[in-house]
This record gives sequence, C-alpha cells and structure tokens, in this order.
Amino acid sequence: MNDTIAIIGTPIMLMLASRSKISPKLLLLTLAFAITIGSVASPIGNPQNLLIALNM
Repeated sequence: MNDTIAIIGTPIMLMLASRSKISPKLLLLTLAFAITIGSVASPIGNPQNLLIALNM
C-alpha cells in the first residue's frame, strides 16, 4: 500500500512544486513522512499492524 501511494503521490507533488515554485524536496519529504505515519497509524497500512490488531 505504501509503495502505491508513493508512486501515485510523487508526480502529484512534483507538479505542485513546479506550479507553486516550492522546492520539490520539501514536498517529497512531506509525502514520505505522511506515508510513514499513515502506515504506522493504520491497522491495514502495514502487515505487522494487521497481525497485532487481529490478536488484540
């Protein structure tokens, strides 16, 4: 799931960076942090989280 979001989100962030004249590094790092936080916070974001959620 994380890889899919990264693949879809990267071109969107690059487009937003060029339109807004913002550094692409800033937006790509923000995307990476958002994907990581979403993975940790969601039971289905990571297979290990799903196993923990099912065993609780």
